[in-house]
Amino acid sequence: MNDLYRKAKADPFFLMHLNRLMHPKGATDVDFIALRYSAEEQSETEIREWQHSLDYVCGWLRKNEDRSS
Repeated sequence: MNDLYRKAKADPFFLMHLNRLMHPKGATDVDFIALRYSAEEQSETEIREWQHSLDYVCGWLRKNEDRSS
């Protein structure tokens, strides 16, 4: 986990996408989990950006998985 954490901290794009996953409407708005209680709908742009970030993070994790186990 330490190696993965170091790689994550060194990749600003990964951190940006990870942040978007956690806060789809921006860092000062509700987090992803709290969206289920929000009456406000997500815009198509927000949904596309969130999906792009999800794809990026999943791809990054697959690329950086520990293959020695």
